[in-house]
Amino acid sequence: MWHVGNEFGCHLWMDFSDNARDAYRVWLADRYASIDALNAAWGTSFWSQRYGSFDEIFPPRLAPYSHNPSSMLDWRRFTSDMLLECYLMEREILLAAGATQPITTNFMGPFKPADYARWAPHMDVIADDCYPDPTSPHRVRDAAFQRDLVRSLKPGVPWMLWEQATDAVNWRPANPAKKPGALVAETAQAIGRGADAIMFFQWRQSRAGSEKFHSAMLPHAGTDTATWRAVTDLGARLKALGDLPAPGRDARVAVVFDWEVWWAVEERDHPTVIDYLAVVLEWYGALHRRGVMVDVVAPERVDDGYDLAIAPALYLLRDEGRRPSPASSRAAAPSRSVRSATSSTSTTSSATAVSSPSSHRCSASASRTSRRSAA
Repeated sequence: MWHVGNEFGCHLWMDFSDNARDAYRVWLADRYASIDALNAAWGTSFWSQRYGSFDEIFPPRLAPYSHNPSSMLDWRRFTSDMLLECYLMEREILLAAGATQPITTNFMGPFKPADYARWAPHMDVIADDCYPDPTSPHRVRDAAFQRDLVRSLKPGVPWMLWEQATDAVNWRPANPAKKPGALVAETAQAIGRGADAIMFFQWRQSRAGSEKFHSAMLPHAGTDTATWRAVTDLGARLKALGDLPAPGRDARVAVVFDWEVWWAVEERDHPTVIDYLAVVLEWYGALHRRGVMVDVVAPERVDDGYDLAIAPALYLLRDEGRRPSPASSRAAAPSRSVRSATSSTSTTSSATAVSSPSSHRCSASASRTSRRSAA
């Protein structure tokens, strides 16, 4: 297998240079074809922002007040596409050299700068890095959401847990050790949600450099350590697990999650401040507490295979996402009853846009899931 790059955009995801300016103009011209179409889409008549040509457009650098919100949405799209373009450029080099092995890069769950739904078709297999925060009361819920998200990016295809920590990390403000049993529990959660490989960062703990305090399979103190024993115990458990079935279409409930909605709804100049991911996680958590299996999908992925679809804060829709699915057009068709996250939510076979539920506490254990394949 070829691993291209590493966590694209993790530490720097926007470029405001002249090279980025020129690439942005090309991207916009390709998207809109004419400057009149761009002006209409961006609503540039307001504040007399109309452009005479694509050469007049710049990245959203420092401004005295607000940037045009539609231009900011396109800037986010452009940034994600440019990160993807970098991956594809390196991928094409490998293919041109005759590579026949699977090619991928590692995702980071709900990572705002990169629209992984657009990236997924270009990955031979989805790989993901997941580091649950031991200090968070919602760590089980949040990790479950991340695993359901990456599983849903390529339905029916096992994914790889590319990075996790054996113990403490070093990059949060406070980095406590994992509690006994946490490594096995987190790994089991990944397998239960479709992971077909369990991997770690890092094998041997670094002696120097920025991540010398990041845990590893083989820690500084060697093999006579709790960390080493936890790792070898996990390996024995995985070896004894045997073959499990590949992921299927088990979930009857979908939670709609969309990067473009995330970007748009969190732009400035709204009536209130919305934390899109937090809202989605609240809805997901209501299902997670009840042991309900969930797919996390884009609006256009909602179909008649679901009994219930929940679309939190669905701020915008693409053309393909607003067309009625077979489910929403079957008004007379019966459906199984599915209890919603709140008593007021519809339980029919249609995609239903709803608002945020009340806050809740995360369950102390992972959701019930179907067994899936493991390495």
